[in-house]
Amino acid sequence: MRQQHTASTVSTARTPQAPSEPGRGSGGLARYVIAAALARTADGGAVVAVVLLVTSSGGSGTRAGVLGACINAPHLLGPFVARPLDVARDGRKVIAAACLLYATALTTAVLTYGHVPAALTGLLAAAGTCGPLLTGGISSRLPAIVGPRLRTQRRAQGWDVATYGIGGTVGPSLVAALSGWVSPTAAALALAVGRPLRQAASCFCHSPRRPTAATRQRSSSRERPSRSSPTPAIFAAPHT
Repeated sequence: MRQQHTASTVSTARTPQAPSEPGRGSGGLARYVIAAALARTADGGAVVAVVLLVTSSGGSGTRAGVLGACINAPHLLGPFVARPLDVARDGRKVIAAACLLYATALTTAVLTYGHVPAALTGLLAAAGTCGPLLTGGISSRLPAIVGPRLRTQRRAQGWDVATYGIGGTVGPSLVAALSGWVSPTAAALALAVGRPLRQAASCFCHSPRRPTAATRQRSSSRERPSRSSPTPAIFAAPHT
């Protein structure tokens, strides 16, 4: 006699969905684009402001080029400067601090120009060191803001690329206009102590927080196996 017993069990436990984190979605992306464009506008116009500041005060083109390079050259240290984002518990604070440090260093450099020449190079280099965090560091916030969907991330990356063009165009244009209307010093101070960097720092402080690698590793080690997916089980009795 041949008997076969087949049983199948499917468990579909419903797991409550976590509420969406503030700052995600189209509204979060819009705030990101505004904040990134503001920060990159300041970064893009700073070199032009420094060059105009030096040349308008009678400095040589060589001096203007060297001081301008003090802002751009530290961008080569990007892989090392970005390290704090990997180890920080909250990357938002790192980027916000970079915006404020950039503003402080640039403001001090502009105000001390012609009075403390020895400190000028160091101040501009300190501002330039924050540059990688205002470019690639800001871009690293995208996944936390737009979510894990690939299509949404691709669209957000397109807007992120646009902010580079906005910053590289609006920054120098704004500096040139303010230098003609007022002075190069006023133009540099408008970038440093004006709304761009302060508004960018505020926006990133209120953006969604992304867990660090260490936090994700700890949470995954404590996480139990998921029961949300169907798990069919078929048991067959041996043939007799």
